[in-house]
Amino acid sequence: MTYESESIGQIGTTPWAHEFAVWYIPQVIGDPPPHCELVAKLNDHELGEYGTIEIVWNPLKTQRPDEYIEQCEALLDVLDHDGLVNLEVLDPEYMSEYLKDRD
Repeated sequence: MTYESESIGQIGTTPWAHEFAVWYIPQVIGDPPPHCELVAKLNDHELGEYGTIEIVWNPLKTQRPDEYIEQCEALLDVLDHDGLVNLEVLDPEYMSEYLKDRD
C-alpha cells in the first residue's frame, strides 16, 4: 500500500522540537482527519540531517487533507517565524545543560 505525504513545515532545529510540534498541533487545531497522521521525519541532506513535520494519508481511504494542512502550516508559521515560543529552550536536554552552566 502506498501512502502519500506532504511536509507541513519545520520548527526549531532539534528532533525534540519536531516531536513536540507533532504532539502540540492536535492540541490547538484538533486531531488529523481519519486515515491521516502527523509525523516528525528526519531527512538526509549533503550538509547533514534536517527535520520536517509531515502529514501522511492513505489515498485509498481519504483525499488530501487540504484544510488541515493549511491550518498546520499557519500554526507552525506563528510558532516558528513569529518567535512566540522558543522550542529549543523547552528541550529537556537543552534545559539540563543550561541549568548546569548556571552553577
